[in-house]
Amino acid sequence: MGSILVIMIVMRIIHRLLTFVWRKRITVIIMLFLVVALVNGALFYWLEGIIGGADVDFFTSMYWSIITMATIGYGDIVPTTLAVRILAIETDVMSIATFTLLIAFIAEEFL
Repeated sequence: MGSILVIMIVMRIIHRLLTFVWRKRITVIIMLFLVVALVNGALFYWLEGIIGGADVDFFTSMYWSIITMATIGYGDIVPTTLAVRILAIETDVMSIATFTLLIAFIAEEFL
């Protein structure tokens, strides 16, 4: 019950923050990028480090998330379970959507 309350509070804070900064779309895009990176990094840490038992810390998970979002994929950290492979696909799709928003914003502002 306590975790549901925390999730609801966080969602309410995020909703208020997004409502406040909606006028500045670049801020929304940057926040979206950070939220996607943080959520996917936390999920990677939970799935690989905690459940999977791999030697992964939170910083490494965030590194994986950002490198995967940039579609670089050095290969030094690879998903070992099906759940994390699905997470990698979701991370790629979300990053493509986020970068598309950024490019559309830049085109709209400067062209």
